[in-house]
Amino acid sequence: MTNIQRYSTFTFGDMTVSYLLDTSTSQIGLLIHPVSVSDCVEMHRTDLRNVREVKNYTDGIGVGASPSFRVEPLVAYSIVGSVAPSGLASGITQKNNLESDLCRFVDQSVDIGEFSTTVTTVSLNERTGMKCIHELKHCRGDTHLSIVSQLRNEGSSPQVLTMAQGCNLGFLSPYAESTQSQRLCMHRMRGGWSTEGRVVSETLETIGLESSWSHHALRCERFGQAGSVPNMRWFPIIALEDKIVGVFWGCKLACPTSWQIEVTAKDDYVSISGGFADHEFGHWTKILQVHETLTLPTALLSTSVSQDFLEFSQRIPLESRVGKHMDGFYPGVIFNDWCSVWGATSQRTVQQLLPFCKELGVRYFVIDAGWYADEGGLWAEGQGDWIPGTSRYPEGLAKSCAQIRKGGLVPGIWFEPEVVGPSSELWEHHNWLLHKDGAPIQVGSRRFLDLRKKEVVDYLVHRIGDIIITCGMGYLKLDVNESVGIGVDGAESLGEGLRNHMQGLTLLLQRLGEDFPDLLIENCAAGGLRVEPHMVSLTSINSATDAHEISCIPLIVANEYHMVRPRQLLVWTVLRASDDSRRMYYTLSSAFLGIMCLSGDIDKLQDWQKDILKYAIRLQESSQKWIRNAHIKVIREKVDSYLEPEGYQVVLFQQKYSLLVVVHSFEREINSITFSIGDYDPTQIEWKFCEDSVEIKLLESGMVQISNFPAFSGLVAKIIIAPGKRCTLTSFT
Repeated sequence: MTNIQRYSTFTFGDMTVSYLLDTSTSQIGLLIHPVSVSDCVEMHRTDLRNVREVKNYTDGIGVGASPSFRVEPLVAYSIVGSVAPSGLASGITQKNNLESDLCRFVDQSVDIGEFSTTVTTVSLNERTGMKCIHELKHCRGDTHLSIVSQLRNEGSSPQVLTMAQGCNLGFLSPYAESTQSQRLCMHRMRGGWSTEGRVVSETLETIGLESSWSHHALRCERFGQAGSVPNMRWFPIIALEDKIVGVFWGCKLACPTSWQIEVTAKDDYVSISGGFADHEFGHWTKILQVHETLTLPTALLSTSVSQDFLEFSQRIPLESRVGKHMDGFYPGVIFNDWCSVWGATSQRTVQQLLPFCKELGVRYFVIDAGWYADEGGLWAEGQGDWIPGTSRYPEGLAKSCAQIRKGGLVPGIWFEPEVVGPSSELWEHHNWLLHKDGAPIQVGSRRFLDLRKKEVVDYLVHRIGDIIITCGMGYLKLDVNESVGIGVDGAESLGEGLRNHMQGLTLLLQRLGEDFPDLLIENCAAGGLRVEPHMVSLTSINSATDAHEISCIPLIVANEYHMVRPRQLLVWTVLRASDDSRRMYYTLSSAFLGIMCLSGDIDKLQDWQKDILKYAIRLQESSQKWIRNAHIKVIREKVDSYLEPEGYQVVLFQQKYSLLVVVHSFEREINSITFSIGDYDPTQIEWKFCEDSVEIKLLESGMVQISNFPAFSGLVAKIIIAPGKRCTLTSFT
């Protein structure tokens, strides 16, 4: 490595972290790889002089040989006036600009604590005084690293940032000669209402990230989301796989506001970076005053030899806020009245549904949207005042909640605190509303409160807190059903205004968590559109989707295992009086994939339907406590349509010497499904939950066969497996 040396190297668990320093430019960058597979950077070619076409070109125009790679700066940023990168990159990316490249390595310190180690690396652009502080932290026992970076203006004048990415991981893959040969594959997850988490896997060649023949052009795939709902288009997760050696690198980005991830390729190596959505992508600029510091979004990253994207993704766990009440991370069965009354909740409906919830052993009774509306009022037009509707609750909401408590259940309530509806007194309170281009932002029947204002946050804390206290609420469902959009007025840019607004949402959640430490808080954004590390950390559990009773629910829940564990996902379990036994088993089998959120016609179920439901609840409660730290494998036929899915899905949870199997068939009837459970041999079926006609057999060589499995059927089985070999149950196909 001409001019490049290893400045420092650390071993964190099964990961090696190296800082590489270019002595000719004083640029320092990051290389990580599994301990078990040494990198080959020292042996990598330094330039392209031996490439015939390049040699002819460089000799012909009289320049030196093109370098084969460069050191990527730890923090990538750009300011107004910075020289843009060459290589036809303008309008595509702001990475590799002169401002970042002029940052020179200053110092590195290591803080070794009892449970964690932090490596802090400082670089400085002496021309502008911009200091980059890069903190990489590893906690003992973790299979991931966290990076928190800061930009600090130590110059003599303000600087206007137009891009800031606190994580920039280069030298990918350190085992490859170049980005070619179809060996590098990029894995992502699409967002979208009621289709959350669809995995997209593409080779670099497929998406145009193959390096150019002379390393002149800068290739870039920039993706993310502009707005206040971060998973509308993509989830903030990326992984790059070297298929030849089976090594993955990737990260999850903690950013509740507009964000972006970039995968760039200009030479033999690829880099992954992420942070705030920039000026071009997210309408973001920020004036960084002298001595002001900006903290960039946390990046959680890892590397490993993994079978697949799912196994790798679960090395980066997202930690939820957990109260004492959660009893080993399992809150029990939750009933939510949304799919029972569709926003027409009332004292009468609570009294009608409560006895059946008590009979079924439900732990939480959640009153969803509409409790604040007048009789006949629309649930989506009354948000904002948060005063219980007197016509719907003539004896008061507190009276109904007291009845829920008396029945042995914990009452819960729905809020959409960020918005106001047209029937709210706040609808015309323009000083409290977000504006864009001088006008209140309105999306459908919603306007948005400005959470940058202390008085607004105080108002919401008071209103929500008053309901929690007076009604004895133990569960809070926080929802949002529209995005603010690209940004808001009131700052130096629309994107910066939005970032400040979302900091207000963080403050609101922190204050509620502090005031009510045992409150179970659900993170819902039209379903699973805020399942990202920052929001997950502030809440207790996460709504998986708004596909309330659509057949694709098993697909969506399994998709989101890439982001969170099953114990963190709330799964709608909507039953209808018209359901036949097949539909009952299909719906209830989905509940075994996460936390059961019961709804629908539970007060109208026939006895045989209630018997199936009670049996499912009994099995599900015991299995959920058991699988919370299980190894997960998902086997699936390729599914194109989520409205009309075909094929089947098998989810395996392995813990010690037992295996929970959850199987769903979709549109096409399947006579037989045979699948492998890995290196263990199945020995006994402890129990099964399915129609009587469905057969499950244990075969030799670690195989399981399911027969007589019609379209849209569900099956759950607990299987005892023989010890011996190490089981490797974490694949996603």
